[in-house]
Amino acid sequence: MRDKIPLAKLVYACPRVVLERKTCKVVFHCSNGDFEFLCGSNDHGVEGSAEENPIILHFNHLLEFDPTLEEIRDLKVGFEANRQEKGGIWSINPLSPEDDEF
Repeated sequence: MRDKIPLAKLVYACPRVVLERKTCKVVFHCSNGDFEFLCGSNDHGVEGSAEENPIILHFNHLLEFDPTLEEIRDLKVGFEANRQEKGGIWSINPLSPEDDEF
């Protein structure tokens, strides 16, 4: 059994996932151990705006918003998970070098 994200782990999340409760469609588990939970959209406003800055919160709060994130709780370091919709099937792939630079 692989290690799971601790419920109290601080993670980075897209403001739309947290504030607007948009579906998390992309998850990165970076080589430095950080996790990013993203909505998958590229139109987050002006660079440097508050809408573009990630929100830091405990993983358990994301699970409260979307219990289906439990499905990727054991995502390995250096991998990403993608899906098209909430409850959709996750596609797991190695992270590209540019996505692993957070």
